[in-house]
Amino acid sequence: MSSHSPTPALMTAFDFTPEDLAANQIGQLSPRQLDQLRLRRVGGGCGRYVVFLPLAVGFLYLFAEELRLGSSTLVLLGTALTMIALLAVGFVLIRLAQRNYDEQINQAEVQQWRGRVRQGEHLPADPSLLLGATRFYLLREQYAAFLPDTRYQLYYLEDARVILSAVQE
Repeated sequence: MSSHSPTPALMTAFDFTPEDLAANQIGQLSPRQLDQLRLRRVGGGCGRYVVFLPLAVGFLYLFAEELRLGSSTLVLLGTALTMIALLAVGFVLIRLAQRNYDEQINQAEVQQWRGRVRQGEHLPADPSLLLGATRFYLLREQYAAFLPDTRYQLYYLEDARVILSAVQE
């Protein structure tokens, strides 16, 4: 294996190809990585909003009599209108968040970090790497793919907190 070559463990853990790595090494995202990042953009916090607020409104309807909110017909109508309004607002918020994420991805600069990945004897409960001032939380398989006290080159998107590819030096 030559120096600066990706290991199969890193390629599997971070899901990148030699073509992805080549694009990252010249500071770009590959078309495949752009597609993957766009698929990840679904809802985030807005998705939770769309799920939990209608549940709260439904809870109010179920306990309307005990809370003395009015007749059940009015409460049912109010609940339906509130849920429709909340869903509409939620979908607008999701679309705005997706548009913002797409802009970030399109303007993203692939960053490079070089150094040793230091690991303890045991896998931490919350594995992460600190690259510059940004902490990247990793899956256990990703963290385990790094050999202890070995130098690496990592390519990442700082704002999206995504490690794109890595090579062992």
